[in-house]
This record gives sequence, structure tokens and C-alpha cells, in this order.
Amino acid sequence: AAGETATLVKLIRVTMLAPVVLVFTLVFRATHKSEAEAGKRPPLIPGFVLGFLALAALNSFGLIPKQAADITADVSGWALLFGIAAVGMKTALKSILSVGRQAVLLVVAETVFLAAFILIGIAYLN
Repeated sequence: AAGETATLVKLIRVTMLAPVVLVFTLVFRATHKSEAEAGKRPPLIPGFVLGFLALAALNSFGLIPKQAADITADVSGWALLFGIAAVGMKTALKSILSVGRQAVLLVVAETVFLAAFILIGIAYLN
């Protein structure tokens, strides 16, 4: 149950990425007009976000065969595991602490807030 809840929360966060990226891109374009005129404008929505939305829509309408969805889910799990391991291997505690105490405290505070928010949500929904 915890894994399913975590997956749902992650999917909601990823789904909200598209409108957030769109808003930030529009704000960036509005504040950097000289670069926009020079042809250096970023795309409104990056390709990976469009790909995610397209695959989510196809899966929601049942257009992806179950066997293909199961295989890609397994591959996705392994890719996530390798990605997390790679980040861990490239991270040194010394480099984390070099960003400063305030940055580390902010990350810790955000993590505690998110954990509390999710726990309260789970308690409220049950």
C-alpha cells in the first residue's frame, strides 16, 4: 500500500511538471526579451514532458498493451534504481556541506514538511 501511495504521489508531482514548466518558460521569455529576439528562446514545453504526457494519455486510454506496460514498468523501476545509485556515487558529503548550512537546513526542512504533509494526508484519507 505504501509503494502504491508513493507511486501515485510521484505521478501527480510529475504530471504537475508540465504546467509549472510552461509557466516558468513564459515568465522567462517575458523577462529575457533581448535573448528571445536573438533566437535563443527555449521550447515552451521540453520534449520529455510532452513524451510523458503522451505516454500517460495512451496508457490511460488503454492503448498500450498490458505486456508492454509491464515490461516498461520493470525497466523504469531498474532505471530509477540505477539513477539513484549514480547520484549517490557522485555525491560526497563534503560537497553537500560546502553549499552551506542554510541550504542543507532548507532541504531537511522541506523533506520534513513533505513527510508530515503526506502522513497527515494518509491519516485524513483513512
